[in-house]
Amino acid sequence: MAYVPAPGYQPTYNPTLPYNKPIPGGLCPGMSIYIQGVASEHMRRFFVNFLVGQDPGADIAFHFNPRFDGLDKVVFNTQQGGKWGSEERKRSMPFKKGTAFELVFMVLPEHYKV
Repeated sequence: MAYVPAPGYQPTYNPTLPYNKPIPGGLCPGMSIYIQGVASEHMRRFFVNFLVGQDPGADIAFHFNPRFDGLDKVVFNTQQGGKWGSEERKRSMPFKKGTAFELVFMVLPEHYKV
């Protein structure tokens, strides 16, 4: 099945990494962000951050961070005023090095769902 963006939203293909662009209109409940990629054989970790604004040092509303460090895990967090919150860690690693992955982030009124 082909991906069809919502009216007014256009996908970005093969962006330069790190990709640091605003989402038109900002994130709102009911929206979803869809990411496809490949976990490189050599990577130790990668992350997706949803920032509150574009200024340097902007708060991070949501930090998603898979880590391939021998104790493979996915870490979730936030950052406010330059200070990290308490990490939430999930030991189930849905990613495998060298293989493609798909991520869907759903924006809900009180939280994000991955």
